[in-house]
This record gives sequence, structure tokens and C-alpha cells, in this order.
Amino acid sequence: MSIAELVETYISVGDKIDTLWNMFIFLHLGVLGYAMSTQVATIKTAHKILGCVGYLFFSYVNYNALIDSYHFANSVLADIRDAMKVAPNAHAAHLQSFFDLYRLDGRDAIVFMIHAIALVAVIYLLLQGTSFAWRKKRFQRGDEEVENIGI
Repeated sequence: MSIAELVETYISVGDKIDTLWNMFIFLHLGVLGYAMSTQVATIKTAHKILGCVGYLFFSYVNYNALIDSYHFANSVLADIRDAMKVAPNAHAAHLQSFFDLYRLDGRDAIVFMIHAIALVAVIYLLLQGTSFAWRKKRFQRGDEEVENIGI
């Protein structure tokens, strides 16, 4: 492959990594919104377990896809470095210094830590909830007393 094709491949892998992280973030925003707007005590145990199993499945698939994508991006970067050493040109020196300094090593640990922290937080929210989100607030509106569940 030419250097241009390798760089194009690297960019497309980067787009895939961005998409995977966006999915991860938006799922957690949805879970957080659901947990904050629902009385966890009223959810059936079977539904809580189903939610946890579904989240575990998503987290496992997302984690493995991110790890595989980072490994593939690392291999494409190595190919780019090798191709630039074989066929140098006027622009290759500048690009080679960038690709020599740019590394994706260590991303496995970062992805693992983020997924582990999110896993603990989501399982806790799905099973226990947060006490402040489900306190019943009573307030007076005119002559009637209204019960409101929420923050």
C-alpha cells in the first residue's frame, strides 16, 4: 500500500474509534437519565437483572471493539513508519517526525480503567439508584398537597 492509502486507512480507523467512544458516552447518558428519573425501588428485580446483563453485553462488545481498533491503528501506524523509511520524499521528513512521536501504546489500560469505573457506576445505579433522585418532595399548591418524585 502507498503512504496515502495507509494514512487514509488510519483515518478511517480513527473514525471507528470515535464512533465507539460516542456510543459509549451516549449509552451512559441514557442510563444516567433513566436512573435519575425512575424510582429504582419500583423496578422489578428481573428488569434490573436484565438491564445489568444488557449493559454487561454492551460493555464487553464495546471494550473489545475499542481494543481491537487501537491495536489495528497501532499496526497501521507501524506500516506508515516503515513505508516512510522506504520511500522518503520532501514531505516525508515532517510526517515521519510526527508518526515517530505519535503512539497509541497504553490505550488498553485507559480503556480498561474507564470501562471498569463505568461498569461499577452503572451496575450500582441500576441496582441501588441514588437516594437524592427518588426522595419524595411534598409541596403546597393552593389548598391541595401534591406529591412530586424527582430532584
